[in-house]
Amino acid sequence: GLGIEFTCTADGSKLSFLSPAELYSLFGNMLDNAIEATHRLDDQAKRVITLGVRENAGLITVHEENYFRGSVALVDGTPQSTKNDPLNHGYGFHSMRAIVEKHGGVIKCTTGNEVFCLDIAIPIS
Repeated sequence: GLGIEFTCTADGSKLSFLSPAELYSLFGNMLDNAIEATHRLDDQAKRVITLGVRENAGLITVHEENYFRGSVALVDGTPQSTKNDPLNHGYGFHSMRAIVEKHGGVIKCTTGNEVFCLDIAIPIS
């Protein structure tokens, strides 16, 4: 295995308004990116991915965080390509954003102290 610790606290019933394809795309892209960033770390203690889904003040919130090495360029909360194929990279994030915005929500990324955070907030309809 990749030796990654995954902690998930999620009430999946809160996401029932998303189609199976939307769920797969949203969390598949999110976790693919986190695994890619995390498995490269030399420090085993930092090979950790945390994911939480909860309801808070009329919003469904999703928070994912993981350690990373190097730098992530963010423009208005959107990660910029670090791969050799900038045309196709970033597609995952853009498809995530399209799903979130279709449901009236917002998505943004932040970084600090080698920790990457992805936050999503979608109003409960």
